[in-house]
Amino acid sequence: MTAVPEYGGDGLAVAFAHMSRDLLAQGSLQATLDRVCEHAVELVEGCESAGIMVLHRKGRVETAAATDDLARESDQIQADLDEVPAWTPPRDRSRGTASPTWPVPDRGGNTTRLESANWASAA
Repeated sequence: MTAVPEYGGDGLAVAFAHMSRDLLAQGSLQATLDRVCEHAVELVEGCESAGIMVLHRKGRVETAAATDDLARESDQIQADLDEVPAWTPPRDRSRGTASPTWPVPDRGGNTTRLESANWASAA
């Protein structure tokens, strides 16, 4: 799928229609999650890396899908530091949030600023 440079007119609707068909065509949950991450990079301006982090009921954190090692490592560092956006499960069972940027130190002591858009859903 090619990135949609501008969402004027029907551009966004067309992009979502293509994405919807693509996601429905996937043969497994894992393939679908992988494609969601790939679509994020393709469709969100400035997005270079994407991942889906899952917080399980007993507090275990898992990266369910990621476009690359940067997303996986970022998730792990955030979990290790308890610096995960939308860490508290929502009371209304599902809500979207847009998070500001926040500094995340890497294992070498350098700091990277991450920006996140989150969708939190509690089972």
